[in-house]
Amino acid sequence: GIVYCYGRLPVLAAGQEVRAAHSGYWPSVSANASYGRQSPWLTGTYGVYGDFSQQYGVNVGIALTWNLFEGRLTSAAVQRANVSERRAQLQAEQALLQVTGQIARSRSSYVTLSTSALLAEENLKAAEESLKLAERRYDAGAGTQVEVRDALQNLTRAQLVLLQARIDAIIARADLNRAVGGAL
Repeated sequence: GIVYCYGRLPVLAAGQEVRAAHSGYWPSVSANASYGRQSPWLTGTYGVYGDFSQQYGVNVGIALTWNLFEGRLTSAAVQRANVSERRAQLQAEQALLQVTGQIARSRSSYVTLSTSALLAEENLKAAEESLKLAERRYDAGAGTQVEVRDALQNLTRAQLVLLQARIDAIIARADLNRAVGGAL
């Protein structure tokens, strides 16, 4: 939507510029009309402010102008307008490609980071199970406090990794929303 409008409007404007440049090949027509009153007297039957059916003049004209030799100015203007239109088309295509690429990159990043968050959740569950196992071994006398401490550190690390992965996924989703121009 937004990219299409943004990229399409300059192309439409350049197309209008081409059509305007082509108008130099055609004649121009103008028309005029005027009404006037003239009298040596200000008032009275034949005065300026007297009988409106007396002492008036009406001029009507139509003029046709066609520049038969313009020194190829019109041809040059048409070529410039065509180049401008092509440039606008290329810029619109480039903008579309940039936005499409940004959307693809944002989507890929979001999918990757969401998958990473899911894996971090699984790692957290494994770290919780590892801590339970280390505590059971310690309670049974088969494990050491070092094993329990290491399992607790791994659990804390897994919680931090999960938190960071979720934050990264949220940021990636916001980037994707921005790239597509609205909420997903």
